[in-house]
Amino acid sequence: MTHDDDMIRLHTSTFGVVDFPMKNTYLEWPPPEYIIIDEHGWIREAEEDDEVTFILKRNTMSQLTYEQADHPNLTRGASYNYLTAREREERRHACSVSAGKETYTSVTSSDGPTSSVSG
Repeated sequence: MTHDDDMIRLHTSTFGVVDFPMKNTYLEWPPPEYIIIDEHGWIREAEEDDEVTFILKRNTMSQLTYEQADHPNLTRGASYNYLTAREREERRHACSVSAGKETYTSVTSSDGPTSSVSG
């Protein structure tokens, strides 16, 4: 369950570090591992078919219980960073495999691909 003062922190290259109250997003506590800022500017949980360029991954999360977070001087939070190039490729690969779209290309000569198989 989300409290009014639960926060998420986004580390962005454009705006730097930005804090958002979770109540102003489409997120609930506990926050998801992957989020995205969609084409309408809403922060929501990332789905398999979302463009990986805009996905952020949670790197830290408060471990306060609901009862502890109910204290007026405590705030729960989660911090997110954009995926690294390696993480983007891994996510693309995992999503294409789960969707049955994996493509294999075999090169047997210096002229380029000689066969291609889609899964």
